[in-house]
Amino acid sequence: MVWTSADESRARREGFSVEQERNRQRYIDHIKANNALQEKEKERKKREKEKDDDKMKVQLVLMFFVAPVVIIFMIVLLIIQISGNGHILTGDSKIASEYKQKRKEVVELQEKLSEKITKLGVAETEFKATIASNVGTIQSNIRRGQIRSFNDAVRNQESNTKLKIIAKAQAYLEIVTAEKRAVARAGVELQGIRANLDLDLTMLKATDQEEMDDLIKKLDNVITKIKPVAEEYVINDYNRGSSDLKSTWNKYFIQK
Repeated sequence: MVWTSADESRARREGFSVEQERNRQRYIDHIKANNALQEKEKERKKREKEKDDDKMKVQLVLMFFVAPVVIIFMIVLLIIQISGNGHILTGDSKIASEYKQKRKEVVELQEKLSEKITKLGVAETEFKATIASNVGTIQSNIRRGQIRSFNDAVRNQESNTKLKIIAKAQAYLEIVTAEKRAVARAGVELQGIRANLDLDLTMLKATDQEEMDDLIKKLDNVITKIKPVAEEYVINDYNRGSSDLKSTWNKYFIQK
């Protein structure tokens, strides 16, 4: 503060020295300044508390009013999505399950066909080896002059036996060869069905349910048709065919 002559006169009247009066005024000014600071601090804290209270009110409003509305809105959207996606919870899931089951059946049939064609290949090799071995024996008899015609071969015990073996092996070979062709065709057809099933599963949601049901029926028909081809083939005297000794002789021993 600025010290004036009036202040000095007042100090003398009250019995204080000039220095004492100055110190007293400084103290009073300090107290006033300190009180002013405290008031400002109280005002600041009050404003902050009011802000915090306002924030709390907003949060309470959001918690009790806005949040439930948002949750309800999300539930409604989910229901709309489920309803609009072709019966996700019922129809499509059922069709997808049926398609996956059909695909499983196709894969199992492919495995059976693969095993069968391997067995047929082994049998084919053995029949060809049997034919070649017995044809070689009869040709040796022909070269030695023991056999000159079909009638000679029938009368010769060894050649007659070998000729019967060749005829039977040839009949079996024809059956095995036909079976291999049927299995190969079925395998190609199944490969196409499997590829189409994979595509159908991918496009399931975009396809009409009635159309998918129709495709499943067609698949059942194809699988039913192919299943017998995948079963084991039993070779016996009733399905050998009618290959006789004369035709066998002509096939292997008559020069073309």
